[in-house]
Amino acid sequence: MLEGNLCVTSCTPDGNMMSQVSLLLLLLFGQLAVTEGGRKDWWTKKITNNFYTSGRLTARQLKYAAESGAYKSVLSVFFFGSNGGPVCDGSCDDFYPSTSEYLSIAQMTGIPYKHLPKTVSWLSSNGVTMFEKTVSTMPKPVLVHCYFGYSATGLTLLYLLKTRQLTCGDVFRQAAAIGYEYWTNPTYVSLASQLSGSSNACKPVAGSMTQNTMSSSWSSYWPAKRLSDRIYIAGQIQHDQICQLKQAGFCAIANMRKGPTTLVTNRPSQEEVTLLNIHSYNPSTYAKGGRQLRSNLLQARLDPNKPNSYISAKSKDNFESKNECEFGDHIGYNETTERQYLAAKEIRYYHVPVGGYFRYDEQALIGHYCVLKELFEEQCPVLFHCRTGTRSAYFAILYLAVSEGRSCSWALSVARSIGYDFSTYPLCRVIESFQDGRRQVPSCGTAPTRKASTPTADQVQPSTLAPQTSKQASGTQNRQKDSDVSGS
Repeated sequence: MLEGNLCVTSCTPDGNMMSQVSLLLLLLFGQLAVTEGGRKDWWTKKITNNFYTSGRLTARQLKYAAESGAYKSVLSVFFFGSNGGPVCDGSCDDFYPSTSEYLSIAQMTGIPYKHLPKTVSWLSSNGVTMFEKTVSTMPKPVLVHCYFGYSATGLTLLYLLKTRQLTCGDVFRQAAAIGYEYWTNPTYVSLASQLSGSSNACKPVAGSMTQNTMSSSWSSYWPAKRLSDRIYIAGQIQHDQICQLKQAGFCAIANMRKGPTTLVTNRPSQEEVTLLNIHSYNPSTYAKGGRQLRSNLLQARLDPNKPNSYISAKSKDNFESKNECEFGDHIGYNETTERQYLAAKEIRYYHVPVGGYFRYDEQALIGHYCVLKELFEEQCPVLFHCRTGTRSAYFAILYLAVSEGRSCSWALSVARSIGYDFSTYPLCRVIESFQDGRRQVPSCGTAPTRKASTPTADQVQPSTLAPQTSKQASGTQNRQKDSDVSGS
């Protein structure tokens, strides 16, 4: 879902803007069934206004997609049959549904769900024809999914090429932005050439062919959005996805969400955690005595008529009151829980917290610059994450623009290519302030550096520190990093 609105009504830590109409209706009627977007569907990839793609949906993700209100139907490129089961280690109550379970969950959410016949190969003219026939009867926008996103995205692009909604150059350019190198697949190139209706072979636009350091392994964690060979963007991760992150080759994670308390004033600062059948925007974490009070959750339901089984077979309510899978507690999202969990998994962890829209400024970049520099100098893939990927994308792109002398138009273009619109953010102003000399980046040196505005380990509140693993205690590189901007 595209984000990046100027916050002039109801703002969130990621800079999203809630619809004034939706907010007013919710405040007035409370029990009204409404939909929302952004926070629950950050992991989809926009192809056109009518088509989005993803990898294999978990039960939770299918519900999130329906609750977002961004999609009118869902199409699976594959027939999964009875092939379902837990996600990775099964540490969450989430799971991969079988085909019949997908249909059952979709019916419960109210979103139409279809799948292509199991005998159809996506990489064939027959597959494109069947796709065209199927989507012609489906309400738009359609969310198309498969196992890792590769087939769903490839088939959607071929359909758009056949129907003249995209050119050959568009197909390969969009694929490159997502991280799929279809030009290396001779069958795909041949089929694209055939479908284009041109006598010339379908070829990628010069400059769009970039070699991915991680090859296709990054798609093991398909929700990530590829910024470069070593830098990827994501929203909130789940603890049952850590094995996927390892399979994808990520060696470090940079978390840009706020910690349980601010480091300077020690004020409570937990962000909201995403909950099923609960509005993400209202109330905020600490409003009305606490967002996750039962009385508040009852008023914040998206659909008060959902059956309790929508949450789980044993649920006593038709809404979720806590989400431990996304490191939530009884208050909201808990960054300490995430860092402790990752420390146990021996993944390098950097905490680079950023607040709301008015923290997307020069001081934030200066305060975090040396930690960002260290992250970009990692010799392995790094995942930047926040709640929806907005903060992560913004500061990763901002750092690249300032450190490499890139223009504002370049930064905006790169952001749009991975699904973020920062045209109403202060991105250009911040870039120009460093380029014209009004602001200076700090000198970081060659060793890991902490600026004066960044607390050292003994200044950090105990609740924000994660216990070291035995390897960390012995001095390995698997250490915790903290960087905070004063007052965030």
